[in-house]
Amino acid sequence: MDYRTPKISQPGMLCVKPWVLLIVIVGFGLLLAWGALTFYSSNDATAKRLKLLERSLDARQAEMEAMATERDELLSRNAALERASQIDREAVRKIRESLKEDQEERLSMEEELTFLRGMMADKESRTALNIVSVALNRTDEERVVKYSFTVRKTLNDGETATGSIFLAVDGEEEGKAHWYPLRELTDDNRESLRMKFNHFQDVEGTLKLPASFTPSHLVIEIKPTEKGLSPVKERFAWVVGN
Repeated sequence: MDYRTPKISQPGMLCVKPWVLLIVIVGFGLLLAWGALTFYSSNDATAKRLKLLERSLDARQAEMEAMATERDELLSRNAALERASQIDREAVRKIRESLKEDQEERLSMEEELTFLRGMMADKESRTALNIVSVALNRTDEERVVKYSFTVRKTLNDGETATGSIFLAVDGEEEGKAHWYPLRELTDDNRESLRMKFNHFQDVEGTLKLPASFTPSHLVIEIKPTEKGLSPVKERFAWVVGN
C-alpha cells in the first residue's frame, strides 16, 4: 500500500511559484539600481551646477574688485584736479592783487610826477589841470561800477576853474573795438559833468555797462572855459576793486 502525507491547505495562505518570486526579486533589484543611478546622476548634475555658480561668483568678485580699484583711481585723480584748480584760483587771485597794487603804485607815481612837473614849469604851465586818485569799485548792482577821481590845479592861484568833464569807456563788444560816452552809461543821459572849484574838486558817480561790452579803459577829458587852462584828456586802465 502507498501511504502519502496529505497536503494541508490553510485558508488565507497563497501559494507562489518559485519562478514568480524570482521575477519579483529581480525586478525589485532593477528598481533599486535605477533609483541609485538616478540619485547619483542628480547629485553629479548638482555638483556641476555648483561649480558653475562658484566660477560665476569668482568672476563677479574679480569684476567688483577691478571696479573698486578703478573707483579709487578716479577719486584720486579728482582730488588731484581739485587741488590743481584751487592752486590755479589762488594764482589768479594773487595776480589780480598784484595788478591792483601796480595800478595804485602807478597812479601814485603819476601824481608825484605831475606835481614835480608843476613845480618846475613856468607860470602858464602851472595853471594846468591834472587828474588824480582815479578809482573804480563794484556796487551791489550787476554791471554797475562806481567811479571817483579828483581834478586839481598844479598851482593854487586863487582863481576859480570852471568847465566840463567828459567821461567815456573804451573796450570791446562782439569782437570789435567800441566805446561808450557818458550819456549812454547813465540813466539821466547827461553829456558831461560840471566843473567848478578854486583848489580841487572830487568827482564821483556810477556807470552802467552793457551786458555784451568788455571795458578796458576809463577816459576822462576836461574842457575848461578859462583861456589860461589847457584841456586835459587821459586814459586809465579799467581795474575794478571791491
